[in-house]
Amino acid sequence: MREYLGAVRGLLADGEVNTEGRYFRAHSVYSSPRRAGQPVYLGAFGPTMCRLAGELADGIVLWMCTAQYVRDVALPQVRAGLRQAGRDPAGFPVTVMVPGMVSDDLAADREILRKYLSTYARVPNYRRMYEASGFADEVHSGRIGDGLLDGVGVIGDEEQVRAKIARYHAAGATEVVLTPMAGAHYDTALLQRTAEAVAG
Repeated sequence: MREYLGAVRGLLADGEVNTEGRYFRAHSVYSSPRRAGQPVYLGAFGPTMCRLAGELADGIVLWMCTAQYVRDVALPQVRAGLRQAGRDPAGFPVTVMVPGMVSDDLAADREILRKYLSTYARVPNYRRMYEASGFADEVHSGRIGDGLLDGVGVIGDEEQVRAKIARYHAAGATEVVLTPMAGAHYDTALLQRTAEAVAG
């Protein structure tokens, strides 16, 4: 990833990259318009990648993390990477993306989210993240319990959605992005209410 980021940065900054690394060969020209200072965010959540984001990227995007994981694992590693590179941690963008929506049928939508989370809990990287978040028993049992469901999902009425977004900000996120799920995929009124709740 260190090599890859170098190639991407070179391409965006100079419009051309020619490199022969240990893992990547990059020989390309980027002819589209470029923006000076185009930020490069790293999508990550494992500790090593979080540290690399702090060291080399302009921001980090976290996906499906609990607020506790953001606070206790991801951000300390990001800050360690920033310190290692001699960079100022103030203002470093931390975007957290989580599934969420305003729900009119909370029981049904929670079950949809539970099934959705169960697919992630089978993937080794996500399993480790959820174990580090305190949900090892749920992950090992193969059954997503209410603890992990509530830890990741931002669903409920408008007030509950705002409160769950606030916990990510309290954990250190600078931006929280909801990916609408369940009913909000098919109900434009719910999608609108979700957008208004987020904006509020």
